[in-house]
Amino acid sequence: MQREITQQKVAGAIDFLAEPMPGFHTATFMMRIEGGLCSEPADQLGLAYVIEQALDKGTARRSARELADAFDAVGAQMAVYTGRQGWVLVGSSLPEHLTTAIELIGEVVCEPAFPEEVVQTAVALTLQELSGLEDSPRGLLRRKMTQQVYGPILGRHMLGDEESLARVDAARVREHFARLATRSAMTMAVAGKIDIPQIRESVEQAFGALPEGERIREEITPHFPAAKGHITKDLEQTQIGISFPGVGYADPSFATEQVMLGVLSGGMSARLFAEVREKLGLVYWVGAWHEQPRGLGVVHVGAATKPERCAKTYETLLREIARLSEDLTEEELERAKTGIVAESTTSGVSVQQRANDLMVDHFHLGRAVRAEEKLDEIRRVTVDDIRGYLKEHPRDSLSVVTVGPAPLGED
Repeated sequence: MQREITQQKVAGAIDFLAEPMPGFHTATFMMRIEGGLCSEPADQLGLAYVIEQALDKGTARRSARELADAFDAVGAQMAVYTGRQGWVLVGSSLPEHLTTAIELIGEVVCEPAFPEEVVQTAVALTLQELSGLEDSPRGLLRRKMTQQVYGPILGRHMLGDEESLARVDAARVREHFARLATRSAMTMAVAGKIDIPQIRESVEQAFGALPEGERIREEITPHFPAAKGHITKDLEQTQIGISFPGVGYADPSFATEQVMLGVLSGGMSARLFAEVREKLGLVYWVGAWHEQPRGLGVVHVGAATKPERCAKTYETLLREIARLSEDLTEEELERAKTGIVAESTTSGVSVQQRANDLMVDHFHLGRAVRAEEKLDEIRRVTVDDIRGYLKEHPRDSLSVVTVGPAPLGED
């Protein structure tokens, strides 16, 4: 029996999606506010992450302790996350307490206090994380890959930089969040054991007093530069990152790309692990993944190897991708598809995961897609589809980053 998905406007401007899940005994409310890293003023990088840390530390009505006690009283949990293009707030509880959890989240979003001492603590903690990043070669790799591929706005790192963080104070935090937290900038998704009319009424009461505003959205022109970057570090291992254009979430080839990555990096039997690590012994870790900012898709491959093996590892990683056009087997294909479907049907049964899926679908497509519809697309991918994908997306424009003693080609 297919579950019905509701999609409508609530409180005049909020995009609202809901999917009842009979038989489940929890419920999740998730909301997205457009903004995130892309919305930061250029001289206040790190501001969005400071907002994440300070947002739930008190409201006009309650202190941080009182707010935490209010959530605990109904057994509800709340979390805040910062993304490139928005903030996401998540609340989970037993169904009978979800309306209370929504009311509390509404208080957090509509009446944040952002006390100066809380903001300065958040800034200090962010500076500590920024300093600790220097001791994380893989973290440095991911930051440099992102900056090099996505550019100065979409490629921002959530920790910002020391100079920018020094400018962040409570007044700037309050002004920035108040400007962005409007009804037009909000998308909400709810899943689980829910009463949709009741939830909709709670949302209207909790967020209806916010100004309608307008959806402030950074329009990022997709651009992929071929480039090489290096961070010199005295390390026993060299971290390698390779990025190349992929497809966006809305692209018809998105499922094909998912399956291709499953073949490459979907477990211990996947090609990169089996061939590059186990058979050749070239790397300490290896993996492939993809990302989809709105309107853009990028595939990443990463590994860590001995400095003297850096060039060989780089060539081997690219060879393993290209080789899929030549000798991909039906067995590998089916194993990758089975892994994706199995993961989706185990983690996907979580009500929180389903609420997240509704949010992601709406972010990229403007509508929700049934879970089974997406799995059917995975099941339909063929060997020829992957060969066609590789032909249509040649790896002739690469963004390459290394972290270690010497750049690629000088090891």
